[in-house]
Amino acid sequence: VLMDLQMPVMDGLEATRRIRALAQQPGGERFAALPIIAMTALATSGDAEHSQAAGMNDYVTKPVAPDRLMAVLAQWGRTDVHAEPASAQSPVVAPELPKDLLALTHLDARSGVQRIGSKVEAYRKQLRRFREHYANATSQLQQLAGEKGAVAAEAYCHALKGVAGNLSADALYEQVTLIDAGLKQGRLPDAAALAEMEMRLRAVLDDIDRLDTIASPAPPLAGAPLDAAALDQRLERLAQALNYDLGAAEPLLQELRAGVSASAWEAEIAALAAQIDVFAIDEALILLRGLQERLRSPSGIQLNRAISHD
Repeated sequence: VLMDLQMPVMDGLEATRRIRALAQQPGGERFAALPIIAMTALATSGDAEHSQAAGMNDYVTKPVAPDRLMAVLAQWGRTDVHAEPASAQSPVVAPELPKDLLALTHLDARSGVQRIGSKVEAYRKQLRRFREHYANATSQLQQLAGEKGAVAAEAYCHALKGVAGNLSADALYEQVTLIDAGLKQGRLPDAAALAEMEMRLRAVLDDIDRLDTIASPAPPLAGAPLDAAALDQRLERLAQALNYDLGAAEPLLQELRAGVSASAWEAEIAALAAQIDVFAIDEALILLRGLQERLRSPSGIQLNRAISHD
């Protein structure tokens, strides 16, 4: 189990204690030995100690370093006797980075690309998402702190810290971490801390804006139009992916967007993709099921017939 310490409703420490308590029930012996790995930013010096006291076996810090994660999984996970020894496996070769990524001064592109599985284009996409969703992060944080207090501001700050860390925006990450630590103690950020955050945020955004291919993502390629049955089938497969395998969602989305290009369903699929882009999975599933209901309704069937005839 990879256990996030800061979960809503029940945090990771309490969840771990309850899992370990199951070992005392008849038939629950396996829960005593179940490996539980803390996922933590180690925001306080006692996080590691508290995790161990709650019954966790180890911890992985966020932003996650892939080598550290693999080492911990290898240590605590079950090993397949037929698996190839780690020393015999082919090492992962880091891709050669384009010049525009290498020229970034406020983003460590090598580290960021490594964190996203050595996929250069996926890293560019994450930078574009950051530009879209966090360009006004400082004012948003300040507004939350002023209107809703430290708890709401800390939730937003924690999310921002995770994104900045995963992108390897190191200077911004450090400043947001300092603000986040204060919010955890109920201290609202002062003007100086927010000004420093804004300066570092602007530097990251300027880096992103200088990239060769980041400002205007390529529109989805038009494909063969999807009829009602094919569209419904792909939506059902997408629902399965959102519930069980997020990695399979991206190619399905590309296929859907290509198949409804310039059709009456294009805007709805785009709205669905926007929710998935920010990992709003519950909201995406609501949109998806609503789309399926309209697609299967008499009006939806008539609309698809009209599209087919066009």
